[in-house]
Amino acid sequence: MGPRLQELLARFDEKAAFGARRQKSYSLLPYGSIAVAFTAVLTVIPEGPHARLWGAVTGLGLIFALVVCRQLAAFHDNRRLIDQLDATLADLREHEARLRHQAQSDGLTGLANRTCFHEEVAAALATPTGSGLTTVMIIDLDGFKAVNDTLGHAAGDALLAGVADRLRVSVRTGDLVARLGGDEFAVLLRDCGTAGASQTADRILLELASPIPYEDTVVRANASIGIASAEPGDDAGSLLRSADLAMYAAKHAGKGSWKCYNPAALL
Repeated sequence: MGPRLQELLARFDEKAAFGARRQKSYSLLPYGSIAVAFTAVLTVIPEGPHARLWGAVTGLGLIFALVVCRQLAAFHDNRRLIDQLDATLADLREHEARLRHQAQSDGLTGLANRTCFHEEVAAALATPTGSGLTTVMIIDLDGFKAVNDTLGHAAGDALLAGVADRLRVSVRTGDLVARLGGDEFAVLLRDCGTAGASQTADRILLELASPIPYEDTVVRANASIGIASAEPGDDAGSLLRSADLAMYAAKHAGKGSWKCYNPAALL
């Protein structure tokens, strides 16, 4: 009767049925029925054992069995609903993680995208570790447009994916590789000065010297690399601009080279 009363109440007055402050008297019906049965037994006990007493005891047992069955059914339904809720929450968490990954990564290479890279650089500057040195590298491919024009965009995509793989194996664990867009990549080197960054740049250029297979041919990528280490007062934007200036200086000096940012050299 309890669930039936709730259903009827919800049909005519939804707010009253599911209001947080409503006294749910219908949920007490099973226990009320047991109390009535006990009262009936206590009423007939003084008269001694006879048919009415046994009838009351039998009714009490039946009511008790019905209440137990109802409670077991409720527990089963609650467990089923909890399992469904857990499955739904797991799906939502997985969907949220997938959306977060898509929002912070490059679809072609799987590297971090520009937004994620900028946030990580800002976080590294705000909370320095170890030596406190934070260095970034801007890597611009030389000749990428020629690959697109001669072999097509599929070859260009293969070149970008191959470069991403070469960058991953060239950096240390804990460094962050990103694709900023087009044929421009970047690396965040935590707890690393220009000396360590120069060694990383040499490894990158060595890796890029090997051709990248594409169908029945190969494609190659030279690169110009700009390196900048953070100075007091630098934020993410100024540090990336310094690395950009160094990259353009390297590109001006000749393909396949790297330059460290030096303000005096720009005067």
